[in-house]
Amino acid sequence: MDSLYLLFSKILLGLQLIPICIGLSKLKYLNKPLKIFLSFCIAFFVLDFSVNALIYIVYHNWDYFKPMADYWKINDFNFTNILLYINNFSLLGWFFYLVFKPSKLSNWVKWASIILLIVVIINYFFVEGFRTIGFLNPTLDAIYCFVIPCIFMWYLFTQDSKVPISKNPYFWINLRLIVPNLVALILHFVGNKIQSTDTDLFLKISIAKNLIWGIGLVFECIGFYYARYTKYLPQNTPSV
Repeated sequence: MDSLYLLFSKILLGLQLIPICIGLSKLKYLNKPLKIFLSFCIAFFVLDFSVNALIYIVYHNWDYFKPMADYWKINDFNFTNILLYINNFSLLGWFFYLVFKPSKLSNWVKWASIILLIVVIINYFFVEGFRTIGFLNPTLDAIYCFVIPCIFMWYLFTQDSKVPISKNPYFWINLRLIVPNLVALILHFVGNKIQSTDTDLFLKISIAKNLIWGIGLVFECIGFYYARYTKYLPQNTPSV
């Protein structure tokens, strides 16, 4: 089961390149928010690839890295999660700050993102620390990455737009965020208990989560594919 989980993780790592390539091919159609979201996707891929590369290097050179791991009292790679949180609260937060304009929700998203970014960094260095996955940081991240897209989906349906919702790139990008993060949010709150009582079941659920995340990548591809329709959307932010 472990090998199957690792295989799916590697496959999903490669699949992330597909929406990125589609986004780059549609670059001339991307407005500022979509360019920022593309930057978020690229940063996520780079971070994911780097962590996997680090795991591979450490695993195959453990004798070299063991003294450093012992010195810092590090037993796993949870210390790298802070990079994903920073990516979410900065680039993803910036994306939502722009697409919520001119609604007052825009400033709420802006300040929520900034405050949460500061909180997770302080917690990482001074409270729960970097040696454990912790509770606060993954909880804030899971809630943020699910709730903000849900609020924007409601906001999207209240807008007066000439573009059918099925061709609105923001609709597909929100689906890409909502669906996988709903599963991640549920798994976050029940995962530790399941993992401690039934490891095989936890791995099966994790594989199912990765499959759903793969579906989210399909939504991301569709979102970038329909980027040409952004010029017909309410122009809340300038193109760059």
